[in-house]
Amino acid sequence: MTNNFEKQSIDYPDETIEIASEILKNFELEESPEELEKKFQLGKESNIVIIAEILRKYKEKNLSFLEFTASLQKQLNISQKKAEELATDLKNEVLSLARKSEEITAEETEKPEEPKSQDVYREPIE
Repeated sequence: MTNNFEKQSIDYPDETIEIASEILKNFELEESPEELEKKFQLGKESNIVIIAEILRKYKEKNLSFLEFTASLQKQLNISQKKAEELATDLKNEVLSLARKSEEITAEETEKPEEPKSQDVYREPIE
């Protein structure tokens, strides 16, 4: 049995990381280079990676907003209120970009109908 979630992919624009980092900074969850290095050495994920994984699960597996918030609270070890505010910001600012990106991708893959070239040496048949 194949998992349909594996086939799905979410395309985020390049500025997504900067936006997510700014949100982390606003919630005082931003990590210094030293903290990142320490987590890396201990085999732990950084807050930005944790958020990316939770966002992916939320979008691909259609988690409820409550499950999304609970995951943020548990994995980032923050209060419920802070998790709700963070979830709202991420949903409004990051996931909205993903939707726009999907729409753009769909538009890019649709090929406009090319006008049929007319042979200039023939008269049109009417």
